[in-house]
Amino acid sequence: AAAVPLGTPLVRLDVDGIAERVAGLPPVAEVSVTRRWPDAVAIEVTERVARLAVESGTGFLVADASGVVFDTSRSLTKGLVRVQADPDDRQTLVDAAIVYSSLSSATAKKLASIEARGRDSITLRLRGGERVLWGSVEQSELKAQVIDVLLKEGGTTFDVSAPAYPTRR
Repeated sequence: AAAVPLGTPLVRLDVDGIAERVAGLPPVAEVSVTRRWPDAVAIEVTERVARLAVESGTGFLVADASGVVFDTSRSLTKGLVRVQADPDDRQTLVDAAIVYSSLSSATAKKLASIEARGRDSITLRLRGGERVLWGSVEQSELKAQVIDVLLKEGGTTFDVSAPAYPTRR
């Protein structure tokens, strides 16, 4: 994929072009290309880490924590959070990823699925059966702090869509 032309002097190599070709690979999150004098090219790649599994008609689309889809799977891979959303609605997938990324590590470990029926209708389901009405991605950092406190108080249904006025039942 890098297509580094052999025999080309290092000074004449198009390192930006090499980086662009490697960055075009779906599993690549970041790439760095440097010349190593006198005769080598170093390509450092940071791969995307699978975090979310978006239901699609033929299985699952695998996405990282920022909502970038980079792989597919016929079944739900263990350890990934199931996302129920329109797989063609890119913005809703990004919104689901923003919510996931805002959660504390303790709450993220409890997360079983994210239902994103639209930009203002995001609901979390926890492994213990609890349901969290999140609403939109607005104020996600504050909502994450609020849900951490509410979960300690107990309940089955939590509403943090208006984080200044949360409720629990």
